[in-house]
Amino acid sequence: MKFILKLLSFFNPKKQKETDGICYVGGLRRCLSIILDLIIILLMLQIIHIVFVYAIYPKNKMYVKAIEKYKIEAILSNEEKSLKNIYLLIIISEQIIQLGVLLLYQVYMWVKFATTIGKFIMGLKVVDERTLKNMTITQAIKRFIAFPLSGIPFCLGIVWANFDKRKQTWHDKIAKTVVVTNNSFKKYAQSSNTHNTGA
Repeated sequence: MKFILKLLSFFNPKKQKETDGICYVGGLRRCLSIILDLIIILLMLQIIHIVFVYAIYPKNKMYVKAIEKYKIEAILSNEEKSLKNIYLLIIISEQIIQLGVLLLYQVYMWVKFATTIGKFIMGLKVVDERTLKNMTITQAIKRFIAFPLSGIPFCLGIVWANFDKRKQTWHDKIAKTVVVTNNSFKKYAQSSNTHNTGA
């Protein structure tokens, strides 16, 4: 029964508060921040795709014919093979650029601002688990690469946060990061500065 209640607590926006005053976040609030980020990311990727469709993808009928024949596994002439290869190269290039833009966006936002647009809207920060400072570039890249692991299978890595003391998902564990509320982070930073000044 306790296990089921923990699972259901995913939809409860409660925060785990530590003795240092930091509030670690899981549940619905964090889930909503992920959804907001995914919407923003999809818009970015769609803009890149539109640019490719209107500016780069060939509109020549020969290209279209070659691709259609390739799709139905018909025999292609040497010229059609060449056109098909160019078309596939453009598709691969688009996907590489989309992945690169996504990586740059996430890494830059995490390292520079300790948040993304979705997390900013929800009043959250992503910081180093030990120092509670902005993560390093290495941590950001690890977090980016590890994120899909939290999503498969059945988002278990994200649900895991409900069973974790500091609300860490699998990709948080790998990157050694935590998600905290912006308010508690500000209070913690102010109290740390006061102690340092007093010392």
